[in-house]
Amino acid sequence: MLENLNQINLMNKIKQNISNVIILFFILLGIYSLFFGIFTIKTDYDWSIKIIFFSSSIIFFFIFIFFLSKKLKDIFVTILTTTYFAFLFVNFYLEISIPDRHADISILAKKENKFFDPRSKVEVINDLKKNNIDAHPAMLAGLLQSDVDDSTITNSNIYPLAGVSNVTTVMCNENGYYSIYKSDRFGFNNDDNYYEKDNKIMILGDSMIHGFCVNPGNDVAGYLRSKGYNALSFGIANNGPLTELGTIREYVNYVKPKIILWVFHPNDLYDIKREIKKPILKDYFKENFYQNLVNRQNEIDFFLKNIMDSNKKGIKSKSKAFFITLKKNIRSQLTLHNLRYFLNISSMSNNYELFEKIITLAKNESEKANAELYFIFLPDHRELQIPKSNNRINQILNKLDIEIINFTKILKETDDPLEFFPWRRMIHFNEKGYAFLGDIIIKEVLSDKKY
Repeated sequence: MLENLNQINLMNKIKQNISNVIILFFILLGIYSLFFGIFTIKTDYDWSIKIIFFSSSIIFFFIFIFFLSKKLKDIFVTILTTTYFAFLFVNFYLEISIPDRHADISILAKKENKFFDPRSKVEVINDLKKNNIDAHPAMLAGLLQSDVDDSTITNSNIYPLAGVSNVTTVMCNENGYYSIYKSDRFGFNNDDNYYEKDNKIMILGDSMIHGFCVNPGNDVAGYLRSKGYNALSFGIANNGPLTELGTIREYVNYVKPKIILWVFHPNDLYDIKREIKKPILKDYFKENFYQNLVNRQNEIDFFLKNIMDSNKKGIKSKSKAFFITLKKNIRSQLTLHNLRYFLNISSMSNNYELFEKIITLAKNESEKANAELYFIFLPDHRELQIPKSNNRINQILNKLDIEIINFTKILKETDDPLEFFPWRRMIHFNEKGYAFLGDIIIKEVLSDKKY
């Protein structure tokens, strides 16, 4: 009996203090955001200042509410909690409405009775080396931007924009098999023979243009070559706009393209802040800067082989990977990441000015090379389900008189957009997706050219 009374008293105390508990939750959330803003102020000043201001306001506001009368306190807490949980619901809806990009492909393959190569990338490379094949992992721009010390780049006085040249290159497995290609003379994913042909098309971008994760010839550049166009991919996974500007400046005079296709993915805006912190790479903002990479391929190969041999990126235990993903998902939900993305309330909102500067320099480089520059929008994995405009980028491109091909809009107007992605998950395109992109490029850009 006494135990039941104690439980009832405890519940009454909880009810009486529930507003204080909720207020404490929001104060702690504000403190977390405040420290996040402080710790990132050196790398993203403008966005960090906004976070610090907003977090401080939240903290002081809820401290003020804490000292109100219980009645007023309960009213404020009810309104604010209801609003926050409504936002959480919308954010969660946005999350679950998108096909899971991180689903276990081996399970999907088993359900559909399709082939799946269970080996890791390291195992694939080791198996190739056992057969005396000089194999290396595909170059990712993020490797140099996240996993290599600035001093290593500065001391070597080189910042590669592609991979190791003329080697068997192991990329990724999203379709059940590993995509493996022979890199060209500069370390890109191309048939090297096409450098000797005329009327070249230079395609810039990140992983989609790199060819993730299909076999050689099934990427967009390979598809265009199969249709009689001399297209060359200069895409590398994790590339951002500044890296792509550097790629134009380093290789355009060697390639002498008639057309440059700048293929843009929404995550490119996030890449800019990471890129401008890297030594050498940020120097591409200087109009006449270049590294003469065309004539330094031996240096590039030596540098990258050393980096890749010493870097074991991506080898994590399943438990560690699980907790990293869990932490990321919790933070994404609490900070309303998806909702802020569609409302353009994110760190990338500060990058438009830098983007305009980069694309202006790219337009100048294209004009100096007598090449036509086109801009192609690819979809973010969230955009096929919920609409999002690119007004700021459109305004910049229109101001610079750069022609736009909105592949996102075209893709959304098809009967079944998900058929263009492996396992109907919005990761990278499958063979059908790259072919469809190639057909749109032919229709919108190349069909009226005398190629």
